[in-house]
Amino acid sequence: MVANGRLKAVAVTSLKRLESMPNIPTVAESGIPGFEVVGWYGPIAPAKMPKPLLTKIHSELIVILNEPEMKKQIFNQGAEPVGSSPEDFRKYMLADMEKWKKVVKASGAQGF
Repeated sequence: MVANGRLKAVAVTSLKRLESMPNIPTVAESGIPGFEVVGWYGPIAPAKMPKPLLTKIHSELIVILNEPEMKKQIFNQGAEPVGSSPEDFRKYMLADMEKWKKVVKASGAQGF
């Protein structure tokens, strides 16, 4: 809808501008430093998965993420493929969960 002009985007919520929409500023650039709210998804494996199998799966996923059609589909969703290492993804995921745990606690939300 942004691409065809039916919707005007005022900012993206990632820390950096999106490659697919480079002319749209970030919320941080718009006056709220450090603001970041992004969705993410990725594969989760059992903690004791053999390293060679994890490496093989990761390698294959990187190939898929670099396919032009896959990149196009991801960009069309307003997202960007990352393809970080399993270790980096784990760190990112845990840090993001910790951030939102603090937000939920500060909000006083209950019943979860």
